[in-house]
Amino acid sequence: REQFDALDMVRSLALHHSDLLQPMVKQVARSLASAADSLRSSVCKNGLLAIHDFCDGLGQGVEGQLGVLSKCLMKRAADTSNIFISASANEALVKLIERCPSPRLVTTLLSQAKTKNASIRCKVAQSLSFSIDCHGPNLIDGGDVAKVVQMCADFLADGKPGTRQAGRRLAWSLNET
Repeated sequence: REQFDALDMVRSLALHHSDLLQPMVKQVARSLASAADSLRSSVCKNGLLAIHDFCDGLGQGVEGQLGVLSKCLMKRAADTSNIFISASANEALVKLIERCPSPRLVTTLLSQAKTKNASIRCKVAQSLSFSIDCHGPNLIDGGDVAKVVQMCADFLADGKPGTRQAGRRLAWSLNET
């Protein structure tokens, strides 16, 4: 019960008093990621909801924690064994992407694209495509253009149909820019 109360408090603070959380963004982000990684589905779901509200309330203030949060969200969004957890993780991931319009987002997503887990690769491809659609071509820093194009080619050659489809969508997004 204490975990739920703490997560609810973070959600409330993030949405209504985000300035109070700003000095401790790193610690809160790590705690939220830990809750979202919980094996107890109720704690996990509440942790994912808290991450969503944390990203919504703090906006670009969570940019420094992109690695911790996106890694956790990718893992949970790609795991389809519990559809409710996966859906909550997807919503939180969308909110994270919407609130962090910086080249650091692309760098963080690219760092997760080489995983052996095909479901996570698919989620990374979808997230990269959504990021470019959401924030435009300026999101890709000059040095990352070649990496994104290479990753797109890797996605197009992937063994998983979902990843190939997401790779095609990413290629289309890159072509539009």
